[in-house]
Amino acid sequence: MPDFTLGAAMMMGIGVGVDYALFIVTRYREALRAGHDPETATVVAIDTAGRAVHFAGMTVVIAVLGLLVMDLGSVNGVAVAIAASVLMTMLAALANSMTDGTSAIPPRADALMHRGKDTT
Repeated sequence: MPDFTLGAAMMMGIGVGVDYALFIVTRYREALRAGHDPETATVVAIDTAGRAVHFAGMTVVIAVLGLLVMDLGSVNGVAVAIAASVLMTMLAALANSMTDGTSAIPPRADALMHRGKDTT
């Protein structure tokens, strides 16, 4: 495995993790603003953003594993490491958002972010 394998896997994992987390949290907050309780907002977020995160994550995993078809020894380890990193990040994003909803954004932090804004 090349020396940059760990760095490449970490970059992809962090990149998709931030993207997926922001997508799910945004949908959760939109549902809260629409008047849903935290449990229903979680269901709405997973129903919409969760499916998109799952589809996007699997697309990235399949695309990166497509590098195995090239049968280059140095690329195979990188492809498997990146695919594993993205898969674990995707599963973590979905699992974290399937809790009661309060772990995604603590209520106090959410209130602080909207202080002074008209939320009506």
